[in-house]
Amino acid sequence: EGTIFGKVDGDRGHVDVFGGKVKPLPADVNSYLDIRLEAPPNAVRLSKEAYEQYEDFAPGDYIVDASRVNLSRFGKKGPTMVFLTDDSSKDNAIELGNHDLKKAADLQLFYNGSKRLLLRDVNAVVVAPNAKVEFPHNASFCGAVVANRILGESNNTYSFDVQMLNSAV
Repeated sequence: EGTIFGKVDGDRGHVDVFGGKVKPLPADVNSYLDIRLEAPPNAVRLSKEAYEQYEDFAPGDYIVDASRVNLSRFGKKGPTMVFLTDDSSKDNAIELGNHDLKKAADLQLFYNGSKRLLLRDVNAVVVAPNAKVEFPHNASFCGAVVANRILGESNNTYSFDVQMLNSAV
């Protein structure tokens, strides 16, 4: 149930697989996203040493190098915002997964880069307006996604965390 904002294209774009629920993005969406894509001044930039620890991160705002992000350590203790920065590697994709997080509203990911985001078994709110988000075969996703393009392969599960309706996401 609900409305999908975006554009259906590709091999099946001519087929109305969404029952007419795909609507154009609101004109003001880019101005809203530009504000939210910048990390707040009090966000903690995680060092290499922080990644070598095994404890889950406390709720808060973090700036994370995309090459080192391990989503399973964020959002378990409460609401967390993660601002991904492009890594220096030549790889054109960032792979993300956090299958053990129960509340999608507790993890918000913001990415202003243009690399592909591969989401496999992710529970989160993902805001990546310049990126192509891909869900590989047999992936599951719970939450919300804003991206330049969203592609899903076969046999995937998509759901909306109803707890987000009452949160400040």
